[in-house]
Amino acid sequence: MKKFSINGVVVHSGFVPLKGFETKYCINRFGEVVKPSYVDKNGFLRKSKVLGQSLRGKGYPCVGLLVNGKQTRYSVHRLVAQTFIPNPDDKREVNHIDGNKMNNHASNLEWVTPQENVQHSFAIGLNKSPNRAGERNGQARLSDEEVLEIRESQKSAKQLSKEYSVSESCIFKVRQGVRWAHVRDDQKKEAN
Repeated sequence: MKKFSINGVVVHSGFVPLKGFETKYCINRFGEVVKPSYVDKNGFLRKSKVLGQSLRGKGYPCVGLLVNGKQTRYSVHRLVAQTFIPNPDDKREVNHIDGNKMNNHASNLEWVTPQENVQHSFAIGLNKSPNRAGERNGQARLSDEEVLEIRESQKSAKQLSKEYSVSESCIFKVRQGVRWAHVRDDQKKEAN
């Protein structure tokens, strides 16, 4: 493997200085992060070392880099993207094109907006949208039957909000069909 020097630091070919850590770490297009060979303050040669990776809570590989003498964990896919992929539109998120969080090769990454990232996850089947409308939503405060009662009631929004322990805004939105739109007014008649 060929070697070259960056600021007196020996680096293997295929690796480039890691953006933001140019004098301390290098990275290649596969997401391998290396601490290059260097001579320490006592004059000893320290050999280059490929940094080990661990998984973050959501399954993304990360590496620990020293920042002001303190180790901080960084997601490998973001380091690869910041170093190898231009981001002219200043997009915030990095998407794995094939959906595989372990494939951090630069050719598999792209900068995206949060919305594009979510759309991509649905498009490739990573995110399946279960129908959790109404009662099937674990945080629902109303039942389908209560929604129908609210729509039929002649009481004020203030009275109904106290009765059902929801905000007046919620009552207005239920009546307008903005919330609980899946509940049709004819459902009560069908159930009887």
